[in-house]
Amino acid sequence: MTFSPRTKQTQIVALAVLFLLGFFLNSLVSYHSARSDMRAQIADTEMPLTSDVIHADLSKVLHYPVTISAVMAKDAFVQSWIADGERDAQQIERYLSAVLDNPDVFTSYFISDATRRYYHPSGKARFVSPGNPENVWYFRARDMHSDYETIVSVDEMNADALVVFVNHRVRDDAGTFLGVTGVGMKLTSVSSLLDKIEQDYATRAYFVDSDGKVVLSGARYDGPADLSDTTHLIDALARPEGQRPRILSRQIGDVEYLTTVRTLPDVGWRLVIERPAATNAWYTDRVILSNMLVALIFTIVIGGLANFTISGYQHRLEKLATIDHLTQAINRMAFDVTFDKALNALKRRSETGAGIMLDIDHFKHINDQYGHLSGDRVLQTVAATIQANIREADLFCRWGGEEFFVFLGNCPKAQAVDLAEKIRHAVERLSFTFDEQPLAVTISAGVAVLSPNEDRHHFIERADQALYAAKSSGRNRVEVA
Repeated sequence: MTFSPRTKQTQIVALAVLFLLGFFLNSLVSYHSARSDMRAQIADTEMPLTSDVIHADLSKVLHYPVTISAVMAKDAFVQSWIADGERDAQQIERYLSAVLDNPDVFTSYFISDATRRYYHPSGKARFVSPGNPENVWYFRARDMHSDYETIVSVDEMNADALVVFVNHRVRDDAGTFLGVTGVGMKLTSVSSLLDKIEQDYATRAYFVDSDGKVVLSGARYDGPADLSDTTHLIDALARPEGQRPRILSRQIGDVEYLTTVRTLPDVGWRLVIERPAATNAWYTDRVILSNMLVALIFTIVIGGLANFTISGYQHRLEKLATIDHLTQAINRMAFDVTFDKALNALKRRSETGAGIMLDIDHFKHINDQYGHLSGDRVLQTVAATIQANIREADLFCRWGGEEFFVFLGNCPKAQAVDLAEKIRHAVERLSFTFDEQPLAVTISAGVAVLSPNEDRHHFIERADQALYAAKSSGRNRVEVA
């Protein structure tokens, strides 16, 4: 079943209009509701939900190096390599190099407790000792009760960028301590995520340490670097971890901000999340108008994509329904429809027509001797040859198996016979090679001229009888009904 272009466009426009109307009505209702109770809605509903989403996203990023180090500590390769006596240092160095595929992870390492050797992707030999102040971290991690520790510090070699190091204890199945593995990750991605949060949620997020100092923020942050003198934030920071924080209010200039504080135990920081209470009508108007503009653009784009997709699918479905995939000739179902239209056109113009039924000689032998793929190649080549020798207006149909039928409009008998002979000679000149053996392919054809008031079935039956006569007379010939 197909639809006219006008019908499709009408339906797509109707869907677009319904979508827009529904969205605009919903936006207007939301607009009036927001004007009357925007602050309460943000404080009681949006702020807690937004806070949860932001906290989850940032916790996932900051917990990523913890996950990597834990996987390294429990990796079967690392365990077996240690048990094997650490004989090939290049193996663990290649393993540590693979950890650096993440662009934010800039270092990875493993320190063996048995040899006190420090393994690194660079391959440089190094050992740790209790007397070296730079190795204190290893012996602290060696004796800690938890599985891992997180250290945040400044990377002086990288423009004083903040980095997080995670040291994870490695133990075998019996619980014996084997060493410490870990990674170092730059926090540049966290800073970018903070900028994205402000853009996506109209919410500002930044990190403060236990003293109230801002330690990490997005590029857009323009607030104070020290919040220790802000009473309500100090109270929030002092709340026990795991206890759901309050939504706090503070005034910055002429704008009221709603603020909440979340804990991030992995790094020992607090996440401060704040957004305008949006009590001013202009803020609500801007949001609603922006949403309406986005909806309009979205509807136009979706409408265009829907029209393009539906048209493409319809074209492909029509082709699948009417064209034989192997030979690119029309199939029987499509031929029945187009033949009746062509027949009616001939009758209106008082013209005659002719038909040629063609069959590949000994085609079963080709399939049996050389296989069906070779048979398909013969079918495709013969079909292309027939197509190349008929007129563009002629109907070319794969009748079934190795049989083809050509209907010629406004074509007298002599011209039809000449065309059949032309096709037969063209096929006879084709060259095929299968299993390094040349194969000659021929066709037989039957020609019938359409009689006045003759129906389709009788006309095709006469062409088929002429084909049968050609095959009975020795094949590779043309007979006329």
